[in-house]
Amino acid sequence: MAIAVPEVCGNGYSVVLTLLNDGYTWKVVALLVACKWIATAASFGSGAPGGVFTPSLFMGAGAGLLFGTAIQAIFPAGTVDPVAFALVGMGAFLAAATRAPVMAVILLFEMTLSYDIVLPLLLCSVIAYYTAKGLEGNSLYSDFLRRKAADLPAAGLPAGRVDTLMKPNPPATRVDARFDEIAETFLGVLVNNLYVTDADGRFVGAIALHDIKPYLADAAVAEHVVARDIVLEDFPRVGPHQSLGEALAAFVGLTAERLPVVGADGRLLGSLSKSDLLLAMVEQRKRPA
Repeated sequence: MAIAVPEVCGNGYSVVLTLLNDGYTWKVVALLVACKWIATAASFGSGAPGGVFTPSLFMGAGAGLLFGTAIQAIFPAGTVDPVAFALVGMGAFLAAATRAPVMAVILLFEMTLSYDIVLPLLLCSVIAYYTAKGLEGNSLYSDFLRRKAADLPAAGLPAGRVDTLMKPNPPATRVDARFDEIAETFLGVLVNNLYVTDADGRFVGAIALHDIKPYLADAAVAEHVVARDIVLEDFPRVGPHQSLGEALAAFVGLTAERLPVVGADGRLLGSLSKSDLLLAMVEQRKRPA
């Protein structure tokens, strides 16, 4: 294919410039897009070194130019510019491939400095993003990183159990504590999440610092608020006998710095710090095999 159609070689940037300068007929553009699509899929799918960034621009420009040419043929009396369609196509393909529509819009605007394409570029990039996400949840880069990680040796999760790193007596309050007590506790311990327990010490949930901020400006309402009114009952938690690897997985997707450690009977035993967990992983990796 490279011998017959040498334009498929390289990143294709020079071909994109020729496309934008209307240097090819629509038949040649269709051939180039088809060949580049096959060549990129074959190269990337086989694990060969190379990227998908500029090939996305290549195919987006070609597909947009073909679409614009078709529109121009249907409405010959109009003022349709196929090159504008090519620019929008570049942004749409890039947004779909990278799952980064805002980046695609900013990049195309920086390349063209044209305000005329911003609105259609925004629309097409968002449509392309959601279409691609609906068909395949991960981007092309996610697939590449997943394959790369599979070739690397295992990072090694920290060995041990949660109770080995657990800190006892975390900041907590009763489920019937009034708002002024909750606010004073937050001021005294400087945490983002305050744990809530019942009269028997069983874990009920947590109160987030940002959840009490709306009540700070309304003293009349705050007088009637107690902990059970603003507690997050589904706050994530870990058990003392869980492995540290399982605890690390529990932190994924959370902004919380600490997780409560809850026993089998539901009692709050302590808290596990994300920092302590990561330090344990670093120390383990320093040890000789």
